[in-house]
Formats: sequence, C-alpha cells, structure tokens
Amino acid sequence: DVVKERLQVQRDMGGLYRYDGPLDAVAQIVKSEGVFGLYRAYGATITAFAPQTAINLALYERIEHRAKELYASRCRAAAAAQGAQGSSTAFDAKATGSPPPIPPWMAFVCAAASGLTASFVTTPLDLAKLR
Repeated sequence: DVVKERLQVQRDMGGLYRYDGPLDAVAQIVKSEGVFGLYRAYGATITAFAPQTAINLALYERIEHRAKELYASRCRAAAAAQGAQGSSTAFDAKATGSPPPIPPWMAFVCAAASGLTASFVTTPLDLAKLR
C-alpha cells in the first residue's frame, strides 16, 4: 500500500519521492528506510479498511436476506400459478424446508450494491489516509 500511495502522490510532494515504477519504489524504500518502510502508516490503512469491510459485509447480509425473501416470494407465486394448472413441479418451501438459493446474477447485484455503498461511505477515510 505504501508503494501505491507514494506513486500516486509523488508529483504533489515537490520532489520528495521520485520513482520510475513499483519495483523502483520498493527498492528505494527498502534501501532508505529498511523493510519496515514498506509498512509505514499501516495503521492508517487498517483504520480506513476496517470500516469499509465491516459496512460491506453487514450490508451484504441484509441485502442478500431481502433478496432471498423476494426471490422465494416470486417462486411461491410461480408455484401457485403452476399448481393451479395442475403441474406437479410446483415449488413448496414447506416441503423442501428452505427457499431456493438466489441465482448468481442476484448475488452479484447484492455484492455490487453493498460494495458500492461501503466505498462511497468510507471514501473520506481513504482520502485522509493518502494525505
């Protein structure tokens, strides 16, 4: 993370850092600051990363739970419609013991929504980390 951040801000630092790429940055940091220089300000990274991860995971669980409820509701409605037509393949949550799993595209939408929201909320922390 130190390498990425220094590469990002090297133009704004008035010549304090001058790297020709990621490998050059690693070599210069290790040479001038030692191996631990690669982990400088790691606490700030954790401070920004922890809330983003917590928000993302908690929000994903809530969104996924709601998506499962909606999907199960639609499956029951479709099963009732098929049952009215005499189909023997109707979905019955009570018979299977659990609602059907959500399709992959729905899980992707849940993950995208939670990740986008978490990133949006924690962007100020990430910007503060770079400063």
